[in-house]
Amino acid sequence: MPSMNQWDLLSFDKFAHFSQFCILIFLMIVGFHKQHTFTSLRFYPFRTSMGIGIGYSIMLEIVQLLANTGRSFDSADAMANILGCFGGLLIFYLIYKI
Repeated sequence: MPSMNQWDLLSFDKFAHFSQFCILIFLMIVGFHKQHTFTSLRFYPFRTSMGIGIGYSIMLEIVQLLANTGRSFDSADAMANILGCFGGLLIFYLIYKI
């Protein structure tokens, strides 16, 4: 196990991952909720958005691992992405449901 400083988890990089996925999920939920073409997306925007966001987060890290570009799989980045997904869900709930 590589040693990790607890302050590495609060770096600007992790904040950028968190905020990008937070915005992504918030906008997906709003878009799915307001559209009228696909009823399943309209009635299940949370489930669909979270599935897409978490799947995309994991896929991004796996592609970084498999691509020979010098980048690697970083579980802390994936965790920041997934927490950002839940943050976007929370922001939607706070704005539209309360």
